Amino acid sequence: MKVKPEDATKYLQYLSIGHYLLAGLIALIGCFPLIHLVVGIGLTTAGIASQDAHTAPLGFIGPIFIVIAGSIIAMFWTLAGLVFATGRFLSQRKNHLFCLVVGFVEAMFFTPIGTVLGVLMIIVLIDDETKSTFDVGSRPRP
Repeated sequence: MKVKPEDATKYLQYLSIGHYLLAGLIALIGCFPLIHLVVGIGLTTAGIASQDAHTAPLGFIGPIFIVIAGSIIAMFWTLAGLVFATGRFLSQRKNHLFCLVVGFVEAMFFTPIGTVLGVLMIIVLIDDETKSTFDVGSRPRP
């Protein structure tokens, strides 16, 4: 598909907005395990504070909740940060390869919005006219 330079600018603007929205959605979804994190902290403090033999296992289960919930939150928020950075790079026309790699990762999402956004970004970014709008840095031009 051949993309005109003025159309490439418009498409990259739309993709940038889509990435900002997707990053917000991913960050919001990443907040759901906060419930498990709070429950894990509560179980841990209840197990430590209690001297009862029946509540002692709570002190063991609580840290498991904390570690798993913390890992899931960190994973989602890191992914949201990468998607947000991709939207920023698309609007600034920087880091073409980074944007292309994130596009391939987004294409593997199990949500329709991530898959569509990733595939559209790959289609737009592999075009030579779109590549020429990105900052090439210190690379010599052929």
